[in-house]
Amino acid sequence: MPSVDERLAYLEGRTEEHTTALHEIRDEVRGFRDDMNARLTGIDQRFVAIDQRFIGLDQCFVGIDHRFDAVDTKFTWLIGIQVAMLATVLGTTLGFYFR
Repeated sequence: MPSVDERLAYLEGRTEEHTTALHEIRDEVRGFRDDMNARLTGIDQRFVAIDQRFIGLDQCFVGIDHRFDAVDTKFTWLIGIQVAMLATVLGTTLGFYFR
């Protein structure tokens, strides 16, 4: 059976191994954290670029919306003219019929 000094030396050695392992784990976690922060910064920059593209598309769609407004106005006039023409033709036809 080992003596108390031998057992104490064994436990001190094991404790030192565990302490060393914990320091290595801390260093690995710190390295992992730094790596993830760098990657997330890159992702943030990509999202900023995508946001800029969407802002550009929104500005493009504003111009398209104005064009559709112009087409809607012209379409309304066209329908109004057709309804007025239909009323004129019906009125003329009814006028000849009841004469």
